[in-house]
Amino acid sequence: MNYRGFAILSLIFAVIIIVFAVANIDPVPVNYLFGEAQWPLILVILGSALLGFLISALLSAWQKVARKKSKS
Repeated sequence: MNYRGFAILSLIFAVIIIVFAVANIDPVPVNYLFGEAQWPLILVILGSALLGFLISALLSAWQKVARKKSKS
């Protein structure tokens, strides 16, 4: 897939996540190791999506570096 197709799919996926998050604004309990708090579901959804994006971006960058090292 070329870059333009990937960018369009990423944008569509981001819009779907945002619409889903905005539709769910009720507070939900979030359990920590040391307690519990009430957070709006929109923050939980967007935070999870952001964390997933960051993890996948870091793993992708790590793969690129590993491939560069193995070629040299």
